[in-house]
Amino acid sequence: MDSQILSNQPELLKPKSSSGISYITAIIIILVLLILSMIGYVLYIKSYHPTQNASPLVSPTQSMQIKTTDLAPGIPANEKTILTIQHSDSSRERIILKSDLVAGYIKSLPEGEKMVSKEADN
Repeated sequence: MDSQILSNQPELLKPKSSSGISYITAIIIILVLLILSMIGYVLYIKSYHPTQNASPLVSPTQSMQIKTTDLAPGIPANEKTILTIQHSDSSRERIILKSDLVAGYIKSLPEGEKMVSKEADN
């Protein structure tokens, strides 16, 4: 009786052979392993190249450039002094001014700013 019932069923409903199922299982396992390895690779790359708080690439010479302000453009070089001032945000600025005005300028610096270096301009 069972053979009669099975023979009346369409081909799609008949049980498949075990070799057909093993090929499908092997393909599924390979696809899952491929997907997991891709996810692992992405996580590995992300750990070495974080994207949070990323800043654009800056060459060392660009990051070391200091803004220069000449407050005495018409004064001869031998009468000038160059001050390097560190601002409260840790940025630095070079100020060029007349040598006899240096002491007053340093006293007038806002709180949080300080003179880092002082050199004569020659």
